[in-house]
Amino acid sequence: MSGFSSTLPGMTEVSNLASNAVWDFFAGALNLELTVLPGDRQITVWNLASSELIMILNITGNSSSISTVNRQFTNIPCELAVYAQGRFQVLTVSNISATSCVSGSGALARIETRFPNAIVSTSQSDLTIQAGSIRSFEAASAPGIEYLWWIQQMNLVGSQRQFGPIQFNTPGVFTVTLNVRNTEGLVDPVPKRLNINVVP
Repeated sequence: MSGFSSTLPGMTEVSNLASNAVWDFFAGALNLELTVLPGDRQITVWNLASSELIMILNITGNSSSISTVNRQFTNIPCELAVYAQGRFQVLTVSNISATSCVSGSGALARIETRFPNAIVSTSQSDLTIQAGSIRSFEAASAPGIEYLWWIQQMNLVGSQRQFGPIQFNTPGVFTVTLNVRNTEGLVDPVPKRLNINVVP
C-alpha cells in the first residue's frame, strides 16, 4: 500500500485495481491494465502530480474483467491515482525517470474535490416500513448534475432528481442507490445507498 489517505468516506486503498503501468517510449503511450469488478460503473485514471484526469472508463454490464488502456499524451505521469467504486490505488509508472512526483495525501485531496457527491435529501438513514407503503426519494440539487437511481431487487431505475413514488408490496430488504454525474462526466465513487426493510 502507498500510505496515501483518501478524503472520501467509504473509500479503501487496494493494490489490485490497476497493474502493469508501463510507459512505452516508442509509442509515446501509457500501457495500463485495470481490473473491473461486478458493480463498477466507472474507473478514472489521474496524473497524481498534476491532478490531470487522464482517462474515464465507463462500464456497462455487471461482470469481472480486465481492461487494457493504451493512452498517448504529452505530460508523462510519474505516479497514477486510479479510482473505482469504493476503492482507489496509487501506483508508480515504470520505464521512466521520476523527476517531479508528488507525495503526500494532499495530492489525492486535489483530485477528490473533482468528484460529485450523491446526497439523498429526503432520508440519510435506512428505513423500516410496512408492506404496501409508498415512498418517494429526492436528491440534493446541484447545477449540471445528472441523477442515476436504481433499485436492483425491483428492476427500477430513474434519472430525475425525484425518484418515485414507489410502492413496496413485498417483505424483504430493498436497496435504493443514488449516484450522480457531473459536467466532467465523473460519477461519485461512493454511491449513496439506503436499505429499505419492508415488514409484513
